[in-house]
Amino acid sequence: MIANAYFEGLHYQTASELRAYLHLRQPENLQGVALLKRPGIIKSGDFLDCINKDRPDGMWTISYNSAGTQAFVRNIYWEGYAFYSVLTTPEYGGCYFGNGIPTYDIAFML
Repeated sequence: MIANAYFEGLHYQTASELRAYLHLRQPENLQGVALLKRPGIIKSGDFLDCINKDRPDGMWTISYNSAGTQAFVRNIYWEGYAFYSVLTTPEYGGCYFGNGIPTYDIAFML
């Protein structure tokens, strides 16, 4: 994988949609696995898993800073994971500062 030199960042409206975020991992969906085995160039949306397909619904939250210039994505099932995107710029990043134990009582949090 290589970074897209033409990526200009997310806009406010797009950043509020879960479908705008992808997992940076080996794909779990069967179609994505098959595409990775195919020779040639493929688009990122073809093989990376989108976070909006994760279950249970509501495990991902999106919020903004007070100025509305950064979007923050957090996972409440794996507490301690955070992702940020500086809107309309190619700057983004993520980290995990958790204990590796999932939140099994997530149903009571949703």
